Amino acid sequence: MLTTDHLLQAFAAAGASAGILYVSVPITSGRREVTLLDELGTDVGSLRREHRRRWLEEVVAPNTREARALAERLRAEHRGTLVVDPAEMAVEGWAQDDYNAFWVVLMERHASLLAAGTGWELSRGARGEIGFGVALGLPIVDANGHALDIEDLRAMDRAAHDELAARGWPRSRIQAYLPALRFEDKPHLEPSAASQVFEWLIREREYQVQKFGTELDDEHTREGLGEASWWWRQLTTYYHRAHVLTLETPVGRQALAKFTATACGLLESVVRRFGPLPPPGVSSGELHGRS
Repeated sequence: MLTTDHLLQAFAAAGASAGILYVSVPITSGRREVTLLDELGTDVGSLRREHRRRWLEEVVAPNTREARALAERLRAEHRGTLVVDPAEMAVEGWAQDDYNAFWVVLMERHASLLAAGTGWELSRGARGEIGFGVALGLPIVDANGHALDIEDLRAMDRAAHDELAARGWPRSRIQAYLPALRFEDKPHLEPSAASQVFEWLIREREYQVQKFGTELDDEHTREGLGEASWWWRQLTTYYHRAHVLTLETPVGRQALAKFTATACGLLESVVRRFGPLPPPGVSSGELHGRS
């Protein structure tokens, strides 16, 4: 699994350290989503679950095409500058929170200019990026290259609220769909729980392998998984520690995380010794049927 550090290294390798032009655009939300929400008379969660095909075809796909066209035009206008189109990046396993958190870090480290794509004011992610861009002191331009100052951005924000109100949206729904446009320090954006877990496991396994290597793991695996085995003792010790210390405490959560990382080490060793895993999502009954 890719970590944010891997991706930041890739951007640095592509020249991001010289400054990037970041294109802030609607991708999963925006005016197209608002239109579809009203047509179907539903909410965001239900739209993306129950009408996912239409949401992908009528919101995400055209938003992505529009973002790509804008990025290509900006590359022609700003030759020699790395233009970043966030719609082009897809990381398996990432949720929207992971993308939002990553782009904010990339902007903070490397952005030198921010382009606000058409309809940014109706996009939750783009609104956060634009606000943070102002806090960073970045120059901001619209899709046609015209400079935007804070008053311009505030006027566009008001227009977005007025547009949703004209559609009959109650104030509470508007506020939920359009987070406040803040021109202040770095927004507190947490990656998803899944991303945090897997990134932690990657780092912990790297630490374990650097400290102990893999040969010892394989030696322990040859002993088997009986109650007298090393793996059994390690796993039960960490699990018992998590139970005693409770998951409400950092040390209890750490113990559970080390239990999981140790189990990953065992699984890696099993693959090395006995062969690859079955495909994910296959039931044990199906495996028995194949044997």
